[in-house]
Amino acid sequence: MGTPVFAKSAAFPAARAYLTPDKTLWKLDVKEWAFATVDATSVDSDLTIGSNNPTVVPGYFDKSDKGIKYTAASSGTQGVVRFYANSMGFTYVNFFRLPLFDKVGALLQVHIIERRSASAADVQLTKLNGKTFAINAPDTVTYDMDKTVVSTGTEASDGGVFAKVESGTNHVVVSSHGTLEDRSANAKICLWVAGESSSFRVNVGNVESVFKVLNGKVAKDCVIWIGGCTMAQNKPWCQAAAKAAGCHLVAPVNYTTIQKFPKGNIDLLDRALIPVVFPPTGGEPIGVNDFCSQQDKFQFVVPP
Repeated sequence: MGTPVFAKSAAFPAARAYLTPDKTLWKLDVKEWAFATVDATSVDSDLTIGSNNPTVVPGYFDKSDKGIKYTAASSGTQGVVRFYANSMGFTYVNFFRLPLFDKVGALLQVHIIERRSASAADVQLTKLNGKTFAINAPDTVTYDMDKTVVSTGTEASDGGVFAKVESGTNHVVVSSHGTLEDRSANAKICLWVAGESSSFRVNVGNVESVFKVLNGKVAKDCVIWIGGCTMAQNKPWCQAAAKAAGCHLVAPVNYTTIQKFPKGNIDLLDRALIPVVFPPTGGEPIGVNDFCSQQDKFQFVVPP
């Protein structure tokens, strides 16, 4: 029988992988909300992988997307372990042989650390896959996707904001100032789609008519990413937008920065911004960790 040993996968950051003097991997620091992989060798075919703290890294008994999994290579006794960084804390990952749960081979310590940048200007980026679309206000040009629009007069209307979104789009990304409409006592945070100096804005009065253009046009599991300062603080606006579009919608509680990000990347899944995820039902927000555990389904990648 073999004695399983863990090794750093090529894709994992070397600075957060810890090795013994004989180069055996014994610990990983993984940022929350990401999937991570680790190589394993000398793994017998009757062994199973698990986590002793399933709150931190969901283990053997979790049969959802979150559950830890070992995939053997086509031949031999080696393969890859993939696990989800569900919440901050420590766990041990190890192989065992049912019906017993006793450790077989090496223990791997996994430390799930907070995904928080020092500031909004230093956010950690998430890669969007599939078919992507971005609309930037002219004074907040931030995102670059497969199709990118800088809004002009033709986009500054209820029907025009998302008129250029193509059928089957997987991600719709918006960059716009998110500020108060006016200085009245009942002012609400809104998006200034044509620039903060323009009079057109997407507010609680027209949010449904603006976002319903996307419903049935975008892909079934499309995600809307709102890069507008503090927009998640206007909960009714976000709920109405998600429901009208029939999509999950992610928006920040905190302020964002105006900077050009690499093509296909967004900044919103970082605790520095305090992201909030609104479901397509228009109901209460869901956990960011639950949402990110489905990143394969929604076609995005949170780096470990």
